[in-house]
Amino acid sequence: MAYWGIQLQLLIYLAAALTELPGTEPAGFFYCRIADPTVKTESRIKEEVERQIAKKLSLAGISLSDVEVLRAQGSAHAAMITKDGRPSGIYKGSMTDEEGMAQLVRFARRKAAELAQDAYAGIIDDAPAERLTYNACATCSYAGICGFDPAVKARRRLSKKGIEDLR
Repeated sequence: MAYWGIQLQLLIYLAAALTELPGTEPAGFFYCRIADPTVKTESRIKEEVERQIAKKLSLAGISLSDVEVLRAQGSAHAAMITKDGRPSGIYKGSMTDEEGMAQLVRFARRKAAELAQDAYAGIIDDAPAERLTYNACATCSYAGICGFDPAVKARRRLSKKGIEDLR
């Protein structure tokens, strides 16, 4: 979603941290859920319930595809390593190499500047986005007063993009 200017927050934070801490290299960026999860289970086994809670609280984001980095990030990320000690292809969408991480940060800086310039120039299009189950209007605090009418103008339908599209 970062490609479309949506969900840039973590990347902007990462870019700011890298600016303030020269010489550092990112290992990843993640959303950390802070909700108090509830688990529906028939199990009364404490470890099973704790495993399910940990799964709900697991970090979501992009990590370097470096095995040492994945192991250092804990058990959830260690599962991204195959038995022969390589990053698992199953998690390809959640990992990138150092160049890919640098590309993401450069892209976020460019996109944030572009969005800021548009806002400063008064260019604010009423074109809420939707992709798969995501609908910007569903969580918007201003949906009741914005006047957007999908019968008059369609929402922007976002296609899937990968790191290779960020160039």
